[in-house]
Amino acid sequence: MTSLPIETMGDNQPDESHCDEEDVEVYLDLSAPPESEWFHGVLSRNDSEQKLESAAPGTYLIRESNKTAGNYALSYRTADDGIYHFRITSVCGDFYMGGRRFESLRNVVGYYSNCSSLVKDQRLVVGATPDVAVPTHQTYTAVLPYTAVPESDEVSVHAGDLLTVWSYLEGGWIWATNLVSERSGLVYQDLVEPLDSRGRSLYENVWFHGRTSRKLLRDSLGSAATGVYAVTPSESTPGAFTMLVRSESKIERFKLDRFNSQLVVGGRAFTDIADIVERYTVDEIVDGVRLRLPLPRDASESDSVVYEPIRDYKAALVAGGTGVDNKTGLVYKRSRNGRRWRELFILLSFNRKRLLYFDSEKRAKPRGLVDLSVCRVLGVDPSLCERPNCFQLVATELGATQVYYFSSRDATDKAEWISHVQQCIDYDPSERRRRSSARRLRSLHATVLSARELPYKLLPRPYAVVSLDEARWARTVEAERSADDETAVWDAGFLLEELPTAVAALSVSVATRRLLRDAELSTGPLPLPAANRVSDSWHPLHAAGNPAAHCGSLRLRLLVEEELILSESRYSRLKELLLDPELVYVSALGEVCRRDVLTRFAAALVNVLEAAGDSLRLLVALGCSDIAREPDVATLFRGTTLATSAIERYMHNESTELLGKCVQPTIERALQYKSALELNPANLPPGSSVAANLEPLLQLLVELTNRILLASDLCPRGLRYLLAELRRSVVLKFPEERTAGTRCVTSFLFLRLFCPALINPRKFNLAYSIPPHSARTLTILAKALQNLANLVEFAGVKESYMMILNEYIVNYKEKLVAFVDILAKGNRAPESVASGQNCERDMAMIHRLCVEHREEIQQLSSKQPLLKKLVAVAEHISLKHSPPVNPAHKHCPP
Repeated sequence: MTSLPIETMGDNQPDESHCDEEDVEVYLDLSAPPESEWFHGVLSRNDSEQKLESAAPGTYLIRESNKTAGNYALSYRTADDGIYHFRITSVCGDFYMGGRRFESLRNVVGYYSNCSSLVKDQRLVVGATPDVAVPTHQTYTAVLPYTAVPESDEVSVHAGDLLTVWSYLEGGWIWATNLVSERSGLVYQDLVEPLDSRGRSLYENVWFHGRTSRKLLRDSLGSAATGVYAVTPSESTPGAFTMLVRSESKIERFKLDRFNSQLVVGGRAFTDIADIVERYTVDEIVDGVRLRLPLPRDASESDSVVYEPIRDYKAALVAGGTGVDNKTGLVYKRSRNGRRWRELFILLSFNRKRLLYFDSEKRAKPRGLVDLSVCRVLGVDPSLCERPNCFQLVATELGATQVYYFSSRDATDKAEWISHVQQCIDYDPSERRRRSSARRLRSLHATVLSARELPYKLLPRPYAVVSLDEARWARTVEAERSADDETAVWDAGFLLEELPTAVAALSVSVATRRLLRDAELSTGPLPLPAANRVSDSWHPLHAAGNPAAHCGSLRLRLLVEEELILSESRYSRLKELLLDPELVYVSALGEVCRRDVLTRFAAALVNVLEAAGDSLRLLVALGCSDIAREPDVATLFRGTTLATSAIERYMHNESTELLGKCVQPTIERALQYKSALELNPANLPPGSSVAANLEPLLQLLVELTNRILLASDLCPRGLRYLLAELRRSVVLKFPEERTAGTRCVTSFLFLRLFCPALINPRKFNLAYSIPPHSARTLTILAKALQNLANLVEFAGVKESYMMILNEYIVNYKEKLVAFVDILAKGNRAPESVASGQNCERDMAMIHRLCVEHREEIQQLSSKQPLLKKLVAVAEHISLKHSPPVNPAHKHCPP
């Protein structure tokens, strides 16, 4: 029995236990015949098919790629007389096939002989024996000493050490095992040389110039006599060599290709280089030229040629070679059992269409490899993994599916990774890369509303999982219901901002925690609705394995929005108008927008301002404009305007750390209680009392308030400046109102940030599964915080039960005023820094608003003639690519 690190295939349900090469080792029977019975060395696809053409079903062979050094293929004859070829990728001594990692080629053969089918119900049976036994690796000897860098994958060598070479890597490195120290790792190729067929070092031959640069050799041969020659390792093909020969008029170059254990030149095969030299000393290697004298090797010339560039080559190796399209970065990857996330260094290779992940940037041996040629990339809703900014790679190979979850540092980084991975999947080096000036982008709004006629015994606390083409995407919370209630209500909405064009169907499954998979209920695949049309329907639920059995139905609302996105340069003139300091054009758009679209316009506007580095100046101007128009301080910043929506969006973007330090601990504490800390006697659950709930509720409230009041230094500098400027304008406008400045700040910081974060933690990526009783506790906390922000105590009949918290409000009023004073003091405008993020989608949304509200803007232009320019610019953009008016905008998004 042999231990094999293996990634378990199958579904990606978050609460299932999966194995992972990062967690456990699975013990499997990987016994296999020796390599001499199935390894053929370098062999073309056509030659392998000829060898298997008359073989029995189940016959196989493994061959080395004749195109990519170090890669292999498993060729297999099936029961229906077909011949299939499966790629085996070799990286740093490991072999990857079918999403699994193997320690050797024998383990590959053993696994698909004893443990798993290669194709449906068919395994490897017997190997096709090669005509001549071929070694699976080469033996090298060290010609120079080298000490490995600590905490790296390098291996130290001494002159004369023997090494077994397993893989050829980027930048002149190899992965080898030092047979003296028995350690495996990176070795720079110029430190070692292959042994010839007689087991001798090539350095024993005077014609071998292993470390000498090609330029020095050409300079030396340029003044040499006809027939002088030299041999060096090939710069382009690992394991091959180059022979340079001086002829009468120039320097001739011959490549000595390695074919299994032989070298080939001029269509002839030789045992080693010495045989080639011996042959062409007698025969002409080129017309009129024989090998006469070897170019003498200067032993003193080039140790530095080896040592000096090693660090540069190491950097190239970590970056994935010299390919300009490669992308690297730090990303979190989820373990297969879903219990932990680990930060890994990721390398995305376009030319090889693969993603490798490493323990750290210093490592060269990957922890795993994902073959992107069999993958699709898809965003993940935070509810599925209970973590923001996630995406998944769904790999389908050998009839099985493997899902890899990754999490980026923020939404922008997530979008960039998804875009780069998709480009890598679609990458074709033979095609000229040209970005289209226009593209259509789909987004998906999905709302799981409710289910009816659900059997309570089967699904006492059901949750729903939404899948796109069988890849899980989002998940609702558990619905609480009684034994006599056949309905379940979720009303959970999800948004996928970039829906891949290949996704054509959606399904929803209903399950309960710790439920066996075959007891799940599912709608089955549902085709997505036509673009820009809302679908709101009931769909029957069926038990797994029994589609005829009716087990209730589920209500689902869907909307697929389709947008036309132009290149950012097409929107340059429109962007200039948006950045106008007089706010003429921005204010006009805000005036014509309906309330349901205003928040989306504000979000797009803030992104555009942030990208240009001009957000604070214009947000202050928008806020001061609202202040100037508002006659009553009591209603200032209470409604939904462009200013309040834009400032709210800016706060959300900038306050991740602030909310994480102040609000998230309270949410986590509230989730620990098994019932709501209810104060309303009418809503008390059995066995509970207001007196018992008051103490823990007050403790949560006081801890939350204290954290906020001590967090002035955590408040982003830009946000502090914005709030201070608004406070100053309010005080100037309403000098007789003593608390007007304080309430101006708290109306944003508390009423539009802290309180919404308590009521809807999922929106702020603070928590994702909030039971109804915990949601009720957080709502009570938000009500108390809201009254404190307004500096008023609870009164009246409607919520008289909250009056019990008035003492808390009285105790914290003056502290809150002092906190606002500290927050607003000594704040200068921070230096403007353009984020540089891509705003094509935001500009497309704003352009679409201009088109949809053209008539209203033209009416306003009768009083503000400058708006005619906005209409003209929008029409100019639409000349070649006319974006359709979206009928779905007449409906509220689900």
